[in-house]
Amino acid sequence: MQPSPARQVASAALPAQDPSRQPGPNNNDLFLYCCVCFQPLSSPPAPASNDEDDDWSPFWLTSCGHITCATHIFPEGAPSNAARSKHTCPYCQSIEVSITRLGVGETPAYLQDYFRPTNELLNDFYGAMTFQYNNLQRAATYFRKVAQDYRERTEKHRVVLKGVRDELAMAGSLKKYHFLS
Repeated sequence: MQPSPARQVASAALPAQDPSRQPGPNNNDLFLYCCVCFQPLSSPPAPASNDEDDDWSPFWLTSCGHITCATHIFPEGAPSNAARSKHTCPYCQSIEVSITRLGVGETPAYLQDYFRPTNELLNDFYGAMTFQYNNLQRAATYFRKVAQDYRERTEKHRVVLKGVRDELAMAGSLKKYHFLS
């Protein structure tokens, strides 16, 4: 998969990172854990039921913003339509919340940025800001030139109009002089 243009810009603009500082397999444990029992994503609980259920996932994100393991969201086992049903959040007790599966290959695309390492997000943000700054700088340079051109034209027109005004004043005095004679 090709990196995003923003990521390419950011990686070209930043020094190479030390490979020992790259994210490890459990890097998400800092924020991917059950809000109830604090079990990290790297050690998921066993399925709540013995059924081979397509809806079972070790971790779920509630619409109220809490991550919970299947043990707490489904204490009696996952129903067959778990992701399509409404539930009660085991952390804050909100009712009628929807849930979304979390895990490798399961997290919906619109939520994936919430689970990316911060350094990746900052690199993308830096790339986007660099791109926008450079474009704004080019636009500012262009409009400064346009404004300077208009100032120069305005000054030329002012000089021409002053000459016309002086000629009209001279013509008016000549006309007055001509009528007097």
